[in-house]
Amino acid sequence: MNIHKGGFGIIGLMILSSGFAVGRETAVSARKTALLEQEYAIAKTSATYFIFNFETKTVALKAKGLVLKEWPFAKARTWGRAPGVMTYPLVRKTALEEPQRPDITPGKEEPEKDKEKEKKPAAKSDDLGLMELSKMPVRYTLELPDDIRIKVRLQKKGFGRIVEGFARFFSKGIGRSFKTISRGLKKSPFTDIDLVFADESAARNIYWAFFENQNCILYWPE
Repeated sequence: MNIHKGGFGIIGLMILSSGFAVGRETAVSARKTALLEQEYAIAKTSATYFIFNFETKTVALKAKGLVLKEWPFAKARTWGRAPGVMTYPLVRKTALEEPQRPDITPGKEEPEKDKEKEKKPAAKSDDLGLMELSKMPVRYTLELPDDIRIKVRLQKKGFGRIVEGFARFFSKGIGRSFKTISRGLKKSPFTDIDLVFADESAARNIYWAFFENQNCILYWPE
């Protein structure tokens, strides 16, 4: 089966099927129909794209409607607006410890020890495919248009999870509550999303595979 025709056929069939819902089911499926329609639109122009599904608690890398890879997340919390379905390109991704790449100056020979000690500049998106996946960060921020930020981190275990919960309540929870109120009064909407993974390989893979200007869909359930 041709992946282009097959993928589009799957999405088209799902959109058509959603139209047969009646009564209460029609209202419930309206947002899912919007998800399929937006995915169909970007699948025609994007080689690959991401879907952050807060109903199934998964992040999926897809192409032409077909799932290439899917990662479950432990939990997510949203502050600000969560209107249902939004499609955006990735503006940039930032991390305290970003992957590093060698700084090579043509015609200049440097001792190996000096090269190891020298601080390397942050890697560009195009360079990441040449690096080991284990070097990708597990804590980072994905920035989207319209003041949307997805903050990825790992889930702590045991006592560390309890301590982090209290710390985040005072440092993030209270601060974001004030931010939500103040931005609402100023009519300046924003969306902050905490995305927590239990598996560090999931966080590393998403950082590695998600490039600037690559499209993604954010989907919240009814």
